[in-house]
Amino acid sequence: MTVASGGGAGLIYPIHASPGTTMRKYLMFSGLAALLLATAASALAEPAPYYLWRSLEDGSMVCSQTSLGAGWEMSRGPFKDGRCKKPGKVNNQF
Repeated sequence: MTVASGGGAGLIYPIHASPGTTMRKYLMFSGLAALLLATAASALAEPAPYYLWRSLEDGSMVCSQTSLGAGWEMSRGPFKDGRCKKPGKVNNQF
C-alpha cells in the first residue's frame, strides 16, 4: 500500500492502482464500443441506387446515381448496378 501524495488527505491506494485507472478503463471501453457500433452500421450500409436519365436535347440515355443537371430527366429506376440492368429498390430506413 502507498499513501497518495498531493490533495488527498492521507488516501491509501493499492500500489497497482491509481485514482485515474477506472476512468481510463471506462474511456477505453467507451471508445471500443463506439468503434464497434460505427463498424456495424457501415457494414449494413448499401450503395446509392442508379437511375436511367434521358437527355431533353437529343433523347440519349445515361445511367447515373445522381442528376446530370437541368437538361436531363429521370427515365427509369432504381437499379442495383452502374449499367442499369439489375432492378433494385430504394431503402429509406434511417
